[in-house]
Amino acid sequence: MRKMMNAFNQRMPRLNGGAGYIALMLLTLASTMPY
Repeated sequence: MRKMMNAFNQRMPRLNGGAGYIALMLLTLASTMPY
């Protein structure tokens, strides 16, 4: 999970830090929740 987050952060530009962080949180929630 940590490696995926690091790769995601490296792909996101620093200017989009806020939006990228929200998208990352949504991705983590979606991946951890069993639907």
